[in-house]
Amino acid sequence: MISRLFLAGLAIALAPIVAIHAHASSAASASDWAVRLNGFQLAEQALSAIRTSEEGGQAAIQADKDTLEKARVAFSKEPFASDALFVLSLDRGAQQHAVLSAARQLDKRNRLTGLALLQAEVAQNNLERVLPLVDQLSRVEPDLAPQFVSVLSESWSDAGSLSLLEQALRDEPSWATAFWRRIPRDEASLERYAALRERLSPPSDPQTERNLLSAFVETGRFPEAFELYEQARSATDNPDEFYPPIDWRVSETRDVRARLISTDTMDVFVKSNASGEFARKLVALSPGDYRISSEISVKQGNGTLQAKLACASSDTGSNWFATELSGDARVTVPQNTCPYAWLILEASAWESSLDLEAIIEGVELTSI
Repeated sequence: MISRLFLAGLAIALAPIVAIHAHASSAASASDWAVRLNGFQLAEQALSAIRTSEEGGQAAIQADKDTLEKARVAFSKEPFASDALFVLSLDRGAQQHAVLSAARQLDKRNRLTGLALLQAEVAQNNLERVLPLVDQLSRVEPDLAPQFVSVLSESWSDAGSLSLLEQALRDEPSWATAFWRRIPRDEASLERYAALRERLSPPSDPQTERNLLSAFVETGRFPEAFELYEQARSATDNPDEFYPPIDWRVSETRDVRARLISTDTMDVFVKSNASGEFARKLVALSPGDYRISSEISVKQGNGTLQAKLACASSDTGSNWFATELSGDARVTVPQNTCPYAWLILEASAWESSLDLEAIIEGVELTSI
């Protein structure tokens, strides 16, 4: 499965990269005598002459006979001209794999030959060679790592591919961080991802933990989300690291928006004659009495600020408590209520002639 995905994904990714390099490497400005004497310039000229097209819905790269001949002459003049070998690998009658392997031996920093060799290895179903090559390319070209990972991440349903991925990840390859940050969203794949992460215990990465926490919440895995939150908080000394939606997740619309100043302080803006939600966070509930506390400093305008509680489960998502934010408010959580809820903050400036601007601090839901 992963081989087909790699082949399709990298074929699509390779075409625009080749096109960019072809334009950037154009040797049109070189004089004729310089091109004739310089194998590197001649190789660049051959590279600029390749063409991309579409065959069967996928990108294809082609070189005509004149371009191939120019590449042969370039390589004969300059045996280190790896661009010439890339062009020669497009000759369908040639031994493509051998040509590309030779090109990699000459120049491991050539993006085009690396991608083409990766594509060739995929076509031969040689995943054992694919993963080390992905690692090499990701080290030389870090911006390519997300493209590789987008293909690797499609392998969650293939046991053989997952086994090889696990072996590779144990060595912490250069693409590991990009891989862990790409969280699958379907429940079965997320389960395998979480199990793999637990087995390998990769280094703490706040962005990965934010992404995973969000995925846990989206799929209703609230206990795991809170467990991950505690782990992430204990792993960092940086007070500016936020982990929404257990920390506040703020809205950023044109009319209503908030900006986090710290984990419990936010700068709120509401356009005159507008209203809406500006922040929410996930909270765990048990039956009993709670206090919702806050401190508000209005800088401009006037309006109302309100806190609501709504069950986090999709089947009982209606609001069941609302109160104006003004110091302390009390709420009783009844028996048999939902164990997890959204604490939602809303604001209204319908009756204000000025935009409402306020600083809100310390909004907390605490058991009493």
